[in-house]
Amino acid sequence: MNRILVLAGLALLAPGARAADPVTPGTPLALVSNEKVQKELGLSEAQAEAVKKISAEADKGKTTEAQGALTRELKPAQLKRLQEVSYQLRGGSALLDPDVAKAVDLSEKQKADLQAVWDNEEKSLKMVLAVARFRSPQVMQKFVLDHRRGAGQKMLDRLGAEQKKAFARLQGKPFDTTGLFGE
Repeated sequence: MNRILVLAGLALLAPGARAADPVTPGTPLALVSNEKVQKELGLSEAQAEAVKKISAEADKGKTTEAQGALTRELKPAQLKRLQEVSYQLRGGSALLDPDVAKAVDLSEKQKADLQAVWDNEEKSLKMVLAVARFRSPQVMQKFVLDHRRGAGQKMLDRLGAEQKKAFARLQGKPFDTTGLFGE
């Protein structure tokens, strides 16, 4: 079981999931089952119960259906805040999402550059993980989180001032993401 948690931790802060992909940590569908996030969204008891069922469906690989159910279950303001929290947690890797790229007005060259940064950082991470020996799964998880946050920061550093402001607006008011992944 601990091995499964470690493997799940490796996916942390990955760019947005596609409809057929398993639920990617850091995306709205993954975050909504977290009690801290639910509190931030102001979910009612009925909504929290519905989200539990939606998350179970998503865990079975029915992400498209689960996303639709989530959209129907949450109020527009709750959905917006959930997306903002996701952008905060994912940082620069969220720039790879087509909706985010459009909202911050990324050029085709910038999109390619950001994808190259992410791909290079992921390649580097995989090489390190192939040879590194960590004291515990938690230490490895923290290393992966820190590495991906650094990669995201490298991506954010490539934005112009107006693009940075646009991304900050997408993130909304700050949310304390500490502890969402056992940090």
